[in-house]
Order: sequence, then structure tokens, then C-alpha cells
Amino acid sequence: VLVVGAVKFIPTGKTGLETNTDSVSSSSSEITKANDETQKADNNQKTETLSYYKSAQSYSVIYNTLEDAYNEAKKNNKESFFDGIFGTKTDGVSSSKNDMAVAEDGTATGNDKGSFDENEDFSTTDLQVEGVDEADIIKSDGKNIFYVLNGTIYSVQPDADGKFSNIHSESVIAGCYFDEDRYQLTDGNGTYIDTWSTEMYLKDGKICVVSSCMKYITDANENYIDKDEQTTVSVFSVSEDGSLTREHTYSQEGIYGDSRMIDGMLYINTSYSSMNIDKVEDESQLEKYIPTYSCDGEVTTLPADCIYIPENWQPDYWGQEFTVISGVDIFASGEPVSVISFAGGYGEMYSSRDNIYMAVCETEYDDETKTGKDFTEITRLSLDNGNVAISGSARVDGYVNNQFSMDEYDGYFRIATTSYTYMNNYYSEENNIMVDDIWVDRNESNNLFVFDENLQQIGSITGFAEDESIRSVRFSGNLAYVVTFEQTDPLFAIDLTDPTAPKIISEIKADGYSTYMKKWKDDKLFGFGVDTMVDYENGDSVVQTGVKMSMFTVLEGGSVIEDCWQSLNVNEMECDWIYSLATSDHKALIVDGEKNIIGFPLNRYTNNYENSYAEYYLYSY
Repeated sequence: VLVVGAVKFIPTGKTGLETNTDSVSSSSSEITKANDETQKADNNQKTETLSYYKSAQSYSVIYNTLEDAYNEAKKNNKESFFDGIFGTKTDGVSSSKNDMAVAEDGTATGNDKGSFDENEDFSTTDLQVEGVDEADIIKSDGKNIFYVLNGTIYSVQPDADGKFSNIHSESVIAGCYFDEDRYQLTDGNGTYIDTWSTEMYLKDGKICVVSSCMKYITDANENYIDKDEQTTVSVFSVSEDGSLTREHTYSQEGIYGDSRMIDGMLYINTSYSSMNIDKVEDESQLEKYIPTYSCDGEVTTLPADCIYIPENWQPDYWGQEFTVISGVDIFASGEPVSVISFAGGYGEMYSSRDNIYMAVCETEYDDETKTGKDFTEITRLSLDNGNVAISGSARVDGYVNNQFSMDEYDGYFRIATTSYTYMNNYYSEENNIMVDDIWVDRNESNNLFVFDENLQQIGSITGFAEDESIRSVRFSGNLAYVVTFEQTDPLFAIDLTDPTAPKIISEIKADGYSTYMKKWKDDKLFGFGVDTMVDYENGDSVVQTGVKMSMFTVLEGGSVIEDCWQSLNVNEMECDWIYSLATSDHKALIVDGEKNIIGFPLNRYTNNYENSYAEYYLYSY
């Protein structure tokens, strides 16, 4: 079912939500108090700088460290306690890479330009940083529409009436390369390949498709034996009729994390795991614990001096994850300009034109107090025409929500985090495992840190919005807008004019919360997210009821007020559940202030979830 409509926003006064300039001044005393307390706390806070500048020099260093960690854990019979309990946050705590912040002018556009009619009016991928392209599942060059689905790329040409013609397709799986020498297959063993996380870039009449491929090895009884994880980049040329021809393929080991394209150079990161160190007979079996990459099937093992490990490296007992990052001249030769790796699992990735920042959440546990605390390790990588080099590292309290919690502006790096501490009363010191999955005293608060060009912390504001977590962030020049949530949606405006002394200048509250924010035009800020209500009959729990759009006015000085809002909820639409992919993936939205278009997909479920409807809505402001 396709539903298309143009509906004006309802003024605030007609919806019952009263938000005006009083909401800015009413909390001024609380803001002043918070800023004062934060300034005092910041005077005593230091940022720890990590050492990722030490290359491994030899494979023996990596092998011996991994083997020692495994043997120590096996001797102590430890379980994967902290990885299972803390790990990387999901489901709104540290979710996918899917909020929106805009470039300085708020009008970032994609590079989805083909070789056909450049005068055609068509949409492009909405970007966080102007000039830094991002992959998407659908692209257009003004003549063709390209999309990827289930490991296949499709090309279609719509005519003037909107009908599709010249439909072409090519398999992405056909380009996946796996090192057969890694496996010793016997009669009865089986293999199968799974492909996912497929998205693409479009530039100058060529398509670059990125996908993760996993090859599973099973015995005759289909029991799991081993697996190989590859991220493959396939390049196709596009002919006049939209047909696709494969040109070359680049692969690197590990599960696809994220990527960016700058001036035609692809920067891609994967997460490689050496979890099977116990199956390695000796250090010469590099293919079992050292990541590889390949161009058109020619495999290269990453040199030891391109693998960076921190001093006093203590990997997790089963093995160690590595982040592998490469700069690939993908549309020309298809070969990597550089490939490096550093110890640590995949985190959130932010990229400017000059640097990539990786933010990885970890947890420390104190045996005496039985408490765990989140922190984020930041690694900066400088970019230069395909060359990637580690250029700095730091550590902050808390975890990041997603890529839009980070920003680089005027030589400063800014990052917003949610601090999360846990206390467990059901912990067994003797066995070093959790006895019961019950946590008490879970405390949350939020922070914003500012670093100089040397990644030294020079300013911060900490501890605001206690017992709430960050749901979206938008940086805009010397201003930051941060949405937190527990029962209502506080939107904080933070002044970063003085990077050594950030300060909250306004706070407004409303029902629901925005998962995406973007400058609309002029003095308007658009927010899209989740509509909620408090269920007072069930312990004041918060219930998600649908989706919500808000339009804010940015006042002089940077503070904001909510002008109007519109929601689509289960009560008004008489259904059981409403969900929009756009609440977790900003690329599913069309937000164009110049054309006055807001578009998003919506799924509704009715009749006790037996009937479902896939719809698309268009709004104007």
C-alpha cells in the first residue's frame, strides 16, 4: 500500500503541547547550577592518552600475546563475563550508526553524479559532512535508479510516467573471494555463503558495492566447524541502457563496519576477529590469526609493522578483535593505497575530509565495589589521498550514541557521551562470573568533551540530564544540540564558542524524543523520532506509540523553542504498533527545506499484529 499526502503541521496551540520562550528561561537557574558544577568537576578531570603508535614489528609478538591470553583464561576456566554483560550497547543505548548531524552550512549533499544528464533534478544521499560521501542502499544518477537487495545489485530506468524499464541485475556474491587454503575439508563437510550489509557508492558512471560475506564450514551433520568473514567491494561500470559490467573486486577480512568516500578514494573499515587462536598449531599459520586483503583474488597478508598494538597489550582471553582500515583507489586501479590495523573491536566512525575518528566502547569493572563503568577509546587516523596513518588517541567517560555524536570543527574535535555505571549484587568473586542477570543502581548522565588538534582535552561539560541517555546530537558550528530521554525529550542547546568552557544555554522538554535532527532552512531545526506516552497504570513506564516530527526555531544566541509538531500514533491510526525505519536510519528520510518535502516509510500492524501495511508518507511544512 502506497500512501502519499501533503499535510501541514498543526500549530502547537492546537495540539495541547505548550512550548514557548518561557521554557527557555524557566530552567535558567538549573542550567546555571549545572554549568557551575560541571566547571568544578572538569578542573579535576584528566583525559588518558592511549598508545596505539607501537607497531607489532613481528608476527611473533601478536601470536605469543594471543596464545598467552588464551592459555591463562583456559587455566582459570573463565567465562566471557564482561563481553556478554557489558559489550557494545544496542537498542537505543549505543545503537546503530544512524543519527544525523549536518555540515557547517547544514546543506550537505552527496556525490551521486553519473555520466548522464547532470541537469536532472534528483535526490542524493544526505551526508553528515560536506564532501565526505556515504554509502546507501539506493542511488540515482538522474537517469538510472540503482538498489541492492539480497546480495544483488539492480539497475532500472524510470520513464516519464514513472514506469520501470531496462531492468538489469548482477550478483555481488560472485565477487566474494575466500582463501581455500585455510580449510582442510574432508568428505561430508559442507560450505555455504551468507551475504549482508550491502550498500554502495556512485561516481562518474560507476557503481561501487560494499558487502559482507561469511563462509560457514560444517561437518556431515551440519555442525559448525569454522567460518571466514570477508568484506568485498565490487566495482561495476554502467552503460547507456543501465546494464552493469564488473570491472574489479577488492576484499579485506572482517565484518563490514563503515566506510566513506573522499574525492573518489574509498576508506573502509572492518572488524577482524582471531577468536580461534586455540586452533593455530604454530605462529607460521598467519592466515588463522592475521588479517588479509586481496585485489581480484590475489591475497596479501597484512605486514606485522602495519598492525598497531597498545603498550601492555592484554587481549581478551578467547582472542582479539582488530580494526582493519584501508584507503582504496577503487574506481581506478581497485588496489589499496594503504592498509593498517589496530587492536580493538569495531566502534562508531566519524570522518571529516582530513581525519577518521574511531570510538570504541569498553567497560571497566571494580571487584571491590562490584561496579562497572563505560568508557570510550578514541583513535584518530589521518587521511591523505588514500594513505591512512594513526595520528592520535584519547579516552573519555561514557559511550557514544552513534557517528553523529562526534564532530570536527575549526581544528577542534567534539564528542558527546552518556556515562553509564552499574552495580551488581549477584556477582561471584570465586568463579568470576555473574550468578544472576540482575543489575541494581544503574546510573546515567551525559557529557560533551572538546579536544584540541593534539587530541588533548581542553574543555567539557559533564553530568547533565541525569538518569537519561543521549538519543541524537547535531553539531552546527559553535553550537551543539543534544537530545536525551527517559520519560520526556529534553533538547539541550550548548554554546561551544569558547571551546575551553562549553555551557548549556537552553533546555526544553516535550513528549517523545528525536532520533534525527537536521537544519531545515533559515532559523528552523527539524527533528524526527519516536512518539511516547507514560503508562501510569504500569509503574509509570514509557510506551512507544508511534513516530513524531518536530520543528524548532533557533533563537538569537542559539537557544531553541518547539514551534509545532505532528505525530502518527497507534491511538489516532487505530492499530497495534507503528514503526518507521527512519527512526534508526536517517538515510530512510527525505528532508529538503528548499523543496519543502519531508518523506519517510511507515509500517503499521493491526488486528492483533495479523495484518501489516507498508506505507510511505509525504509532508510539507
